[in-house]
Amino acid sequence: MSSVRVHNFAVSLDGYATGEGQSMDQPFGHAGDRLMRWYTATRTFRSMHSPGPDGPDGAGSTGVDDAMAAAWSRGVGAEIMGRNKFGPQRGPWSDEEWQGWWGDAPPFHTPVFVLTHHPRPSVEMAGGTTFHFLDATPAEALRAARAAAGDLDVRIGGGPTTVREFLAADLIDTMHIAMVPIVLGGGVRLWDGPGERSDEGLSLSGLENRFDIESVTGASGVTHLMFTRVPRVVSASREIGADAATVFELIADPAQQPRWDGNDNLVEAAPGQRVHGVGGVFTTTLTTGATRENRIVEFDEGRRIAWKPSEPRLPAPGHLWRWEIEPLAQGRVRVTHTYDWTALNDPKRLIRARATTADKLRASLDRLAALVEAR
Repeated sequence: MSSVRVHNFAVSLDGYATGEGQSMDQPFGHAGDRLMRWYTATRTFRSMHSPGPDGPDGAGSTGVDDAMAAAWSRGVGAEIMGRNKFGPQRGPWSDEEWQGWWGDAPPFHTPVFVLTHHPRPSVEMAGGTTFHFLDATPAEALRAARAAAGDLDVRIGGGPTTVREFLAADLIDTMHIAMVPIVLGGGVRLWDGPGERSDEGLSLSGLENRFDIESVTGASGVTHLMFTRVPRVVSASREIGADAATVFELIADPAQQPRWDGNDNLVEAAPGQRVHGVGGVFTTTLTTGATRENRIVEFDEGRRIAWKPSEPRLPAPGHLWRWEIEPLAQGRVRVTHTYDWTALNDPKRLIRARATTADKLRASLDRLAALVEAR
């Protein structure tokens, strides 16, 4: 599936991605051009917006800033932006002649989906840009953008409210934040939001648990932060010298699970809970003393079993454990153990989810193999 990306998104040291008082003449309000000077000085920007290979003012800066700037358009097939990036108007459109700040030939060269509570007819521009106006959730807008982008990626263009909404919906795969060494003192901040999960989605608190983060500073003094989504599906496999029925029995009988748990997370499970199909529920006790109810969501006797744990009588937070058994020759099997936290929606569990590595899954496989091969 195509990636969802944020590029060249500038914020001040105090976290503002735009200033106060946006107007027709000041897209960034009182911030003026200070947030984007590093970008407009690059060779990439000047080659896009100035005639000739070097532009009228010379080649422009190279190095880190230019390398980051150049990635903006590479492999992108559509953009999603907020209403306030497109223009300064609020509420119902008073002027549908407004076509954005970018002139007759905007630099996007792709379909652009503008999020607004006041849809209007699409606007086709020179150079391949067409603005479409949607009243949609982030997920709905992303579906439309992906359909338009084909196999290419989708860029979330801003402003800060739109980026924040896509982060809360957990829809962003990579994000480039350019931290500019200025202080604005007012405007719209990128990082504002609830401290815990809300009806709007995941909070920004604990963002470091959802992304790997790297940084590099350019000659301009701008620090470029690269956020890359942490893989949410972890697997390990190995061959085991036993038949499928024997291995499956140790997995499908919860009372046996503490014997092979490589996470060292389980203390006990009452006997007599052997599961036989989707919808079954078994209870385990953790090393912390907490109880977990585990609902079976996938089941194929002797071949496949998966469950979602939850606190008693509460909805499952979304992570899943899966076991798959593939019969091989000479009475052996290949067993694959998977932890999938793609749909995990509880911020308090993110740290532990990220700590569940392939090595820990492999430890469960090794203990399982030791149990059955010793028989």
